[in-house]
Amino acid sequence: AKQCKRWMEFVPDFQMNINLSFVQLKKSDVVKDAMECIDRLGLPHENFVFEVTESGEIESSIATKNVLKSFKEKNIKLAIDDFGTGYSNPRYVKDMMFGIIKIDRAFIKNIQNSEYDYMLVQYITDMAHSLNLKVCYEGVETKEEMESVGSLNPDCIQGYYFGRPSASEVFEKHFINQ
Repeated sequence: AKQCKRWMEFVPDFQMNINLSFVQLKKSDVVKDAMECIDRLGLPHENFVFEVTESGEIESSIATKNVLKSFKEKNIKLAIDDFGTGYSNPRYVKDMMFGIIKIDRAFIKNIQNSEYDYMLVQYITDMAHSLNLKVCYEGVETKEEMESVGSLNPDCIQGYYFGRPSASEVFEKHFINQ
């Protein structure tokens, strides 16, 4: 949250994504802890996205549903991470209040050579957009993958094609203070 605040000085609508595990959702007071931190720094809730990996465990847990509902009520965006590798049910996405679907690299890594993968990603993207959901393609690593997914109208793309994970100073130098 502190890093997000710093980068918002340069990019006012900077958005920080934070991964949450099933254990964090189930066994901690993650909503209270996260909101105290964000509010103490005076940051807009809309600048945060909490990502949860797709799982049948999450879907079947009432406690988890309540945590996600609490985040949603506080205007925190929710993303379902690694979409397509687990439950992958549109009803699940709706019931869990996710507004962003992050399509897993498994569908991207051979997209330039697989008409099936290309059509499947296109179908999921079109379906998600028709439900007013945002779509992110995960794991775009090569120029060829980037060229293939560019025409599918994702809302965002992430992957090593843009850069490897790095320390905040390196990220800031390359992407914030240009």
